[in-house]
Amino acid sequence: TKLLVRAYDLPSDTLLHQLRPYLVTTRDSQWNTLHKSNLWNTLPLPCQDTDRHALKIATTQFRTTNFTNMLTKPNNICLAACRPYICIDPILWLPMTTKERSRVVRWRIGFLPGKPVPCWCHRDGALTTTTHLIECFHLHAILEVPDTATIDPISFVLNKLPKKPPKEQRHQQY
Repeated sequence: TKLLVRAYDLPSDTLLHQLRPYLVTTRDSQWNTLHKSNLWNTLPLPCQDTDRHALKIATTQFRTTNFTNMLTKPNNICLAACRPYICIDPILWLPMTTKERSRVVRWRIGFLPGKPVPCWCHRDGALTTTTHLIECFHLHAILEVPDTATIDPISFVLNKLPKKPPKEQRHQQY
């Protein structure tokens, strides 16, 4: 959508401006596909005259609406475990090794602990699922998270991390 708005602002001597009438009339062009996007349809009419500020507001509203719609669906357990608002997750900017970051990201999106295999605690048929590992390692007690937390204790602790990185280096206390 941002590219479409920019394309309408191009000077008349640019190639894209010259090709635009052809792209609109061609049935198989991506131009028409871009015009059918949900975000483009939410912009105030005429969409071509949208300025950057209005586009940013419309994009933020569109993303927030989609996020809340996805969050309310019953099958989005992993999304519900993340922060309840749109932001850059601190696990992407906090200092940690590549291996640690990979594990935290995989836990966050529900890919850790990978394929369930028999657990080393040797309980009857216990597999290494997320819920079993939380119980097996007593994570609520280790991380000092109340048992009443609606999400797993690791996600609960990750959600308590700061929302933004500190502005100055000397204030970085992780």
